[in-house]
Amino acid sequence: MPGIDPQIICHRLHVNPAVKPVAQKRRNFAPERVAIIEAEIDKLLAAGFIEEVSYAKWLVNVVLVTKKDKERRSNLPKAGEQNFQKEQIGKTMEVYVDDMLVKAPERADHIKNLAEAFSLPRKYNIKLNPSKCTFGVSSSRFLGYLVTQRGIEAHPNQIKAILNVKSPATTKEIQSLTGRATALKRFLSRSTDKCRPFFKALKKGHRDKWDEECEVAFQNLKTYLTAPPLLSKSIPGEDLYIYLAVSDSAISSALIREELGAQHPVFYISKALLNAETRYPKI
Repeated sequence: MPGIDPQIICHRLHVNPAVKPVAQKRRNFAPERVAIIEAEIDKLLAAGFIEEVSYAKWLVNVVLVTKKDKERRSNLPKAGEQNFQKEQIGKTMEVYVDDMLVKAPERADHIKNLAEAFSLPRKYNIKLNPSKCTFGVSSSRFLGYLVTQRGIEAHPNQIKAILNVKSPATTKEIQSLTGRATALKRFLSRSTDKCRPFFKALKKGHRDKWDEECEVAFQNLKTYLTAPPLLSKSIPGEDLYIYLAVSDSAISSALIREELGAQHPVFYISKALLNAETRYPKI
């Protein structure tokens, strides 16, 4: 990928000089992973995105992530240390890391917005991967959510990951369940109350962590996810309503908007109470 002229844009990390640098102990990897890491580093070096450094004050180990197409993505250095030189940019798009989204209410506006969005990458020789691009769709996955004309929906794969799983039998399986539930908490009303038995199980000292309370909560969560809510988009200037729910262990709220006499959720949020907070008087 061609480099971007530093006269156009530069990126710099603002690091507090008083902070002591951290150099992690280098981790050893299996040969097949080393091959993946080296291939990714060679690609970044050839593109000019990173450069080798002789004496690294900061050192972070490689993190390998399996992407949706089963290809493994490597993040950060190999045998020699490197610095990141540049970042991807896309000012005419909504951008989060390497996810970019161009949207419009009408098709004619969408084409115009696409032309504007592509003008900058073309001007500065930035290339995009065609296999990762989708155009003119009414719905698409973005940041793990399914964005449609109706609103924001939980991705079906995330829901199936819970609906199709059996009751956990080990600590690792409970941790996996809590992770999947946490990924969907935006769509779960009173999520802390719904998932509290799972987190309690992880704190227990005895072997039989998964009890009847956990099983009931698990089945209730599955029932809830068979018809997950659609999160609506608020309109600037409209009145919104906040509903609060307080239990002995959590405070939850829902941001709601009204349309044609019907109420639609915009956002759910929930917070577990700390030990001292559980003794606060309920107002």
